[in-house]
Amino acid sequence: MARTHGPRAYRRYSGALLAAAVIVVPAMAVAGGVRVDAALAVVVGAGALTLLPWAQQSGERSAISLNHLPILAAVLVCSPAVAPALAGVLAAIDNRAYGRWVVASNAGGVALSAAAASGVVAAAGAAGAPGDAGDPGWFLAAIAAAAVFFLVNHLLVSGMIALKYGDPMVAVWRHCLRPMVLPDLVGSIILIGFVSLVGGVDGIALKSVAAAGAVLSVALLVGLIVRSRQVAEAMSAREQAVAEREEAVAAREDAVADAARAVTRLNDVAGGTVPVLVAMVDLRDRYTARHSAQVGRLCRLLAIELGWSPEDVALAHLTGLVHDIGKVGLPDRVLRKPGTPTPGEWQLIRRHADWGADVLAQMRLMPAAVDGVRTHHERWDGSGYPAGLRGHEIPSLGRLVAVCDTYSAMSGHRPFRVAAPRPLVREELARNAGVLYDPRMTEAFLHVLDELGDLEEVLGPRDFADEWRQACLGIDMERLYVRLSADLDELTARAAR
Repeated sequence: MARTHGPRAYRRYSGALLAAAVIVVPAMAVAGGVRVDAALAVVVGAGALTLLPWAQQSGERSAISLNHLPILAAVLVCSPAVAPALAGVLAAIDNRAYGRWVVASNAGGVALSAAAASGVVAAAGAAGAPGDAGDPGWFLAAIAAAAVFFLVNHLLVSGMIALKYGDPMVAVWRHCLRPMVLPDLVGSIILIGFVSLVGGVDGIALKSVAAAGAVLSVALLVGLIVRSRQVAEAMSAREQAVAEREEAVAAREDAVADAARAVTRLNDVAGGTVPVLVAMVDLRDRYTARHSAQVGRLCRLLAIELGWSPEDVALAHLTGLVHDIGKVGLPDRVLRKPGTPTPGEWQLIRRHADWGADVLAQMRLMPAAVDGVRTHHERWDGSGYPAGLRGHEIPSLGRLVAVCDTYSAMSGHRPFRVAAPRPLVREELARNAGVLYDPRMTEAFLHVLDELGDLEEVLGPRDFADEWRQACLGIDMERLYVRLSADLDELTARAAR
């Protein structure tokens, strides 16, 4: 038994079993008396031997032991009260490490089982069954007593475990007690046969031979117990492995279904939702869409220069295209203001990174792109917004977009300022490498500018929708948007093993 406190029903059940045993055993002693003889000494000594570790095999919820043999012997050769008293004592000692409720339930249950078996023997005697152990009638009565003992015991123990763990009684018996049936049957037949043999022969020599045979048989029974437990555990492990495999297969099927739904969602986003949002911003501020298209192209070129994978290059392109989508939430008086924004308006403008990231997250865009949008105004020295991240705390896409966005913004014309000459913007980026911008990315970006040659041809006005389609075509949407089933495959294979 596991060392736990079961529910209230289990505790009440345990207490009721113990209380019933406490009432029944003295009543049987008063009614039938207690005979002190050699048979009593033998069964008590045998009971002590069954408490040794070699005579027990413990499982998760139940245990197999040999203590039923001296209990059954007491039923057959001792006065009626001896068997239930011995049973209660052996069970209490056997389960003492598992708490008072386990002791109460096991001691009470096995004592009542022994009392029922003793009652069968007494009833058989009252009905005229022979008392001679060598007589066939006695053998049949002994078989009946053993059957009642194990039937009652299995019934009471199944109820106890079912209440404690909340499992059906039939399932409890099948998993916990069924492995005991064969050892119980064999042990009972050996014991009854031994008692019958000893009662039917004369002379100390013959009785000694019978005793030696009984000891050998018990040794074989111990081996049977061990093997039964091993088989039961192997079957239980196999059932658990099958259950885990079925769960893994079900999880895999769910993942495939989620993948299909996710790809459909992303295709919807890629095909219409994001371009429509950017088009809405463009209608309110013609600069934003052109600027976003330019930043997307620069991000793509910089990612190629950094040696990123083709899919990561496409993801960088896409992130640059949507980095300012949060500006859709800005009022027209701020978005289209011809003059320099006020401090309060700057505070409002600074919220566009979070707004954009939140919108894209709700549309289930790739998490890396969402993080890149949210952090593209963070700065290497921690002076940026919205979270004041610094250095490599800033996601790589956020650091990459920051460099490209700064170059495009400074070199582009805005209502509140004129465009800065591109050579001056280049010098500004070089001066702030390692201060505001990732030094490695800044160096790579400056190299890109040197290699471009005619910047007007490369960075001139482009159609945003075309840029968006180009970025999406380079992305394996299923791989980036959902977690594939490699982990589930491994789990399935492990469960099969």
